[in-house]
Order: sequence, then structure tokens, then C-alpha cells
Amino acid sequence: SDCGTSASCDPTPTTIFSANFENTSGDNNWSLGTGASDGNWELGTPSPYSSGGAVMEISAYGGTKDLLTGNGNGQDLDGGPTTAQSPNIVLSNPATNISLALRYYFSHATNGDNSDYLQIQVRDASDNSILSTIVNEVGSPSERNASWTLATADLTAHAGKTIYVYVTAADIGNPSKTEAAIDNINITQSLECGET
Repeated sequence: SDCGTSASCDPTPTTIFSANFENTSGDNNWSLGTGASDGNWELGTPSPYSSGGAVMEISAYGGTKDLLTGNGNGQDLDGGPTTAQSPNIVLSNPATNISLALRYYFSHATNGDNSDYLQIQVRDASDNSILSTIVNEVGSPSERNASWTLATADLTAHAGKTIYVYVTAADIGNPSKTEAAIDNINITQSLECGET
């Protein structure tokens, strides 16, 4: 088909999911787990702080709120894993380009170890299988400052599926200062002309 005859032909990316965590409605209405002994995922206004020389928590990437662990008075993530799950997202078919972009950080002090981690995955809503691991950060015994990082994924191969974003974080081993946060998750799709 071409753009002159097909209503579905639109090369301009259209946003089909957008979570900025400024409220708890629509795409911001995530299911938050309680698997950590302290500092489970929550939607809130960050309380930036440092521990030793490490910057542990920083302001939201966009707006005033984000999805973060251990918020308030130097509280951090302990135990886990703690989980956060987005609402279901339907990926159109046909689509020639489906892209996901988000911002995240993972921070820890010098008492971190490789049992501390942050994972961000895209899963299939029909069977909970992992379709893509977008972020897989592992702790270490060194300072890692909180700094917003861009992560992207091409989801075009999963057109026609219903998916969700699934986030896990943990501070399982040696109790250490560990934090994580996510903000501004966007999924866009487009249908290029001549591709139907």
C-alpha cells in the first residue's frame, strides 16, 4: 500500500505508552511488589541524598516524581527482590517500527556486591515469558553515583503481542546502600509507507 490509499500507513511515530509517574492513573498505574524488607518500589517525589562519597538518590528525570526504591530520610533498598509491573500494553500489528525508551539509575556505596541488581524486562502478558532484557545492572564493592541513563529497545519483532514492563531490584547479600529509579518510559510505533 501507499500513504495515498491506506489509512493505516503512517510513518510518524505514535506514542502508545507513556509513564512519567506524576500520578497513578493510566500508564502510571503500576503494580508494586513488597518483596524487600525495606525500601520497596514506590511512586514518589525523590529525597536526594548521598552516602559516604556516593550520590545515592537524585531528582526525577522529568517532572517531580519517579518510580524509585527506598525514598525518604536516607532509606534505601534492603533485601528483595522488589518488583514493579506496568499495565498491559498492546503492540499493533502490522507495525514497522516499535521502540521503547526509558531513563533509569542504579547506585550503590562501597559496601555493594554482586548480589545487588536492577533488571528491567519486557515480558509477554500471555505467559509472562521474557521477551527482552533492557537493563541488567549488577552491584560491586565500589561507589556508583546515581545518574540518569538512557536505555532503549526495539520491540518491532513483538508486533501483535500484549506486553508489560517488569522491573526487579534487590540488595540480597551484604546489607549495603543500594538505590534504583526509573522515569519517562515511552513506547512509540509507526507503519512505514509501502510496508503493509
